[in-house]
Amino acid sequence: MAGVRRGETPDGSVDPIEKIGIDSALRLAREADLVLFLAPADADETSARAIGRWIQELAPRQFLRVLTKADLAAPPWASQGAWHALSCRANTGVAELKAELAARVDRHVGEVKEE
Repeated sequence: MAGVRRGETPDGSVDPIEKIGIDSALRLAREADLVLFLAPADADETSARAIGRWIQELAPRQFLRVLTKADLAAPPWASQGAWHALSCRANTGVAELKAELAARVDRHVGEVKEE
């Protein structure tokens, strides 16, 4: 869920406006057929841990983990779980991600034709 975090400010309090956005995103994710979790390759391990917590919180929702900026060295945390590597700079992974999304849709609602 792009941009979803716990909404804590540097002093540890929760920003009320951010909390409204987080609550709304969580509500929508709970209704979604598929949730995409994106984390950049240059993020530290806290991103991967946060995604793990969201996956548990949203279970049994279907999800995909997407490693962005995959042209950078793969971080150690990306070896945990299945990550779809995507690099806009190197133009890699887009076709594979589209194919995976189409396959998921096909399994969910039936065959989807190429447009």
